[in-house]
Amino acid sequence: MNKHLFLSVIFSFGLLFSACSDKSTNKDQRSEFFMHGKVINGANKKLQLNVPSLYPNNILESTIQNGVYRFKGLFQSQDVAYLSIADHESDFAPLPIFISEDTLEIHLELDKKDNQWMIAKDSTVKGNLNKFAKNIATTYWKINSVWVFKDSLKNDSMQKYIYPGVRRKTFDFYKETLFKKQKGAVGLHYLRMMLENNVVYDKKRMPLADREHLRMFFEQIDTSLRHTSDYKIVNNYIDTIDDTSENQEFVEYTLLNLASKEKSLSQIISKNRFTLIEFWHSGCIPCRKFNKEGKLVYKELKKAGIEIVSINTDYDQSTWQKASKQDSIPWVNLYAGTHSEIVPNYNVISYPTSYIFDQNQQLVEFEFKKAENLLKLIDPK
Repeated sequence: MNKHLFLSVIFSFGLLFSACSDKSTNKDQRSEFFMHGKVINGANKKLQLNVPSLYPNNILESTIQNGVYRFKGLFQSQDVAYLSIADHESDFAPLPIFISEDTLEIHLELDKKDNQWMIAKDSTVKGNLNKFAKNIATTYWKINSVWVFKDSLKNDSMQKYIYPGVRRKTFDFYKETLFKKQKGAVGLHYLRMMLENNVVYDKKRMPLADREHLRMFFEQIDTSLRHTSDYKIVNNYIDTIDDTSENQEFVEYTLLNLASKEKSLSQIISKNRFTLIEFWHSGCIPCRKFNKEGKLVYKELKKAGIEIVSINTDYDQSTWQKASKQDSIPWVNLYAGTHSEIVPNYNVISYPTSYIFDQNQQLVEFEFKKAENLLKLIDPK
């Protein structure tokens, strides 16, 4: 081989190896973030910061002492975390916090409403990304706070005359304000909020041009955020944004039960004639009612070859565990959480959401109101 050609080949392989090494290093590279602040009305209470992308070690806790809290952790890129009061069941959603290399100083005021503790007020003192997000939130909700009707005629009227204008204003606002690489985590978060809004942004009723806008927004998101839960969930929504069919296909997932053991949905389904997959959360009254009434007939269902799989989507595992203990759920009870891709994959837009699959993972069209009605799968009479 020509000496110069040989050296050229060696040099090329060297560059390729170097590029691959750098890519691998960057992929695993993490930085430290620090968050602290003052708290009013929070003596000795624990705050919990949930960073979904760090699962399974995604929960950080800080006890409020002398009116101050502190969090320290690692992150790979801009990301969104969720701040809440630990060890307290609450119907109030956690506070989104955008983490970055900036030191965050966010002051809080806790309060009690309807016998539940909540974060009543928050004020960002330091943290440019969070200051930006706070300003964005006001305008976004001003545009997207619209009436939602259960009445089909009123809803059709909104879909025809009101919601298209809301989408147009939101898209213009997104392009002007959130279409910025340095604000990637915030833009991604609001894109997820749009896609999860199945009323104003119902893919089955949006024209192609609107769906293309959402697709374009996602294509502009920095791929350095691909490890985050927001990116993965949005990616799932975008992948199926043109699929307007009613049929739900089985999608395999392996989830944890209360004993922290992994359970495969396909393995469970293969062992039963029929399997009901029920998505629920602790604040869903019909879901909790199903848990209570289902216990009375579960042995009979199981004997008939019918299994129930409850998949919980609460914000954190502790809330799921408490609700499960209260309801004494006897069937397969698994945790997915709010930030799992299973939510868009199974089109969970309301609760409870239920699907019945046969032993071959084929969807079974069957309407029911109570668990005892499932026995008609075996005996239609």
